[in-house]
Amino acid sequence: MEGSKSVLITGASGGIGLATARLYLAQGYRVICHYRSQEPPLEGVTAVVGDFSSASRVQKFIVSLDKLQIPVDVLVNNAAAFVIAPSWREVSGKVFQEHMQVNVLAPL
Repeated sequence: MEGSKSVLITGASGGIGLATARLYLAQGYRVICHYRSQEPPLEGVTAVVGDFSSASRVQKFIVSLDKLQIPVDVLVNNAAAFVIAPSWREVSGKVFQEHMQVNVLAPL
């Protein structure tokens, strides 16, 4: 792929997001890695912290991203929130709302 293209990968501090960042780097992309609490352990990327748990925090991330002045050609929306509970009945309304914010509203 063209080396002039850039990709933003949310949730890129580990797992699938980090593996995806490595693949895009190998293809010559400029890689922007979003993380919430642990910076991605990968050289050659631009790391941007962000918390998607509220609309105001998403806006703060967008401001930080804009300051980089890097046009984003590709978005890999990998950030997610989840809880493993023995039963869906044990998931509180607050946790459900946080998950909807991170998994549904923030990407929009």
